[in-house]
Amino acid sequence: MGFVAKKSKYSGMSGSSRSTHRGPKTIKPTGMYDSVDVASLSSKYRSMFEATSGALSLVRETERAVLLSDGSSTSWVPKSSIDPSRSIDRDAVVEDVRELIGRLKIPMLHADDGEYDDVLRLPLMAHQKDVIKTLEGKPRVAMFADMGTGKTPMSLARMVLFDDGLPNLIICGKSLMAQWRSEIDKFCPWMQDRIHIINYDMIFRKSAEKFLSQFKPGRFNLTLEEVGCLGNEEAKRTRKCMELASQCRNLQMLTGSFFGGRFEKFYPCAVMQGYEGSRMDYEDRFCIKVKQQKRVGYGRHMRIVDDWRIVDYKNIPELIMETAERGAVFLRTEDCVDLPEENRFVVTLGSTDEARSASDRIMADSRSGVAPSQGDLVAVKRENDLAHNQEKMDYVREAISSSDDRWCVFYQYNGERDALRSMLSSLGRPVSEVSGSVKDLSAYEKYDNSVTIIQIVAGATGINLQKCNRSIFTMPFNADQQLQAERRTRRIGQTRPCFYYILSTDSRYDESRLRDIESKREAVNSIG
Repeated sequence: MGFVAKKSKYSGMSGSSRSTHRGPKTIKPTGMYDSVDVASLSSKYRSMFEATSGALSLVRETERAVLLSDGSSTSWVPKSSIDPSRSIDRDAVVEDVRELIGRLKIPMLHADDGEYDDVLRLPLMAHQKDVIKTLEGKPRVAMFADMGTGKTPMSLARMVLFDDGLPNLIICGKSLMAQWRSEIDKFCPWMQDRIHIINYDMIFRKSAEKFLSQFKPGRFNLTLEEVGCLGNEEAKRTRKCMELASQCRNLQMLTGSFFGGRFEKFYPCAVMQGYEGSRMDYEDRFCIKVKQQKRVGYGRHMRIVDDWRIVDYKNIPELIMETAERGAVFLRTEDCVDLPEENRFVVTLGSTDEARSASDRIMADSRSGVAPSQGDLVAVKRENDLAHNQEKMDYVREAISSSDDRWCVFYQYNGERDALRSMLSSLGRPVSEVSGSVKDLSAYEKYDNSVTIIQIVAGATGINLQKCNRSIFTMPFNADQQLQAERRTRRIGQTRPCFYYILSTDSRYDESRLRDIESKREAVNSIG
């Protein structure tokens, strides 16, 4: 291909091979600790305590600085020079989460030859039979199985096996409803009348009350597809799913990743699976938090309140093992089949002035110990999207023009979709689209030089794009979306190396997002 990715400090490094960097610094919370780890200080202030390698005593504290002592000397240190993720009480942390998890191996049972051969109309693969064997007899299960490992036939096989004459309810994203119907026709068409499907956006609405009234407590089975969207128990969809889960006889929860390594988001699913503690108990056990402040309200009603920020995790092996004991499997595609290599490039481009201003405000808030405003978080992304950042748009045009291969472009905002449509029309390239309201893959299926534009929320899960091996991401998305979207192309059936181009900018905000993606990628990949 004549196109070459622009160089950046991350370019050419894939997965865990990319170097890691310490995150942005924020104020150490007032009165939080009795001591400070020397390693948490910036180099300028760490050099004042060269003779000490451990903890420094906190002698005195003001709003913006602390007086630290190593026993023989004292020095004032600005709180902005202390990295809270390294200044945590070490009694509460064994080691970094990636080392803590290590290579956790969750044992699985192995199906006998010929076992489960006649469950579905089409044969199951060996690893799928092993999953079914492992989860047999478990009423509330979770399948953390990579994209392409076949979660759908595994879940349908379990529906057939625990078939007790009760209706089966599947809740999924709107874009996946037709695909579920197609898979039911393919694997177990005799179950069509007994399987009912509704999307997440409908379950809490009045218009769905009549539909849901047919599922009586204790008299139906429930499957929740891609439960990564259920990370907040206060959200309407999550509350409704938790209510239904408490009433069903058998529960299946499916997802392609462990919430992108954000283990706090697993709490609602842990409750649905049988965890009995509160959110506070759960986070006390598995999350490391620091105190911060955040802005709430708008205009004259804006005020600053205390809040907590999760900076790391602990006791994750316990969480994984407890989840497995209740009924869970963790399956990577690489453990089931040989896949071609993946090549990941971070392409660093210039930021727009508006996005840079928003990024600077976010960093200023961070140094002041205040959580960034939602408006600034949106602005730093929107002002650097394809519709506003011409350098990004030029890069996408150059990349697609340099090759007649199929391409996938993952975007976030409607303005990016419109800009992509216009640009691809001028290039004369066939276009397919997946968004919240459109799912048209006809050009993707028919033309070798097609470009498929995909809204990240609507298309990160559930679709098979293995005919394509080149993907562009218009910005660093959150870790769960990024990991899921990459697996649209690198999955069972892919025969060519896969290339991912993540368009970042030279803002500190984007750099922090990239570090977070790699950290979460390593955490998820550690579980097997």
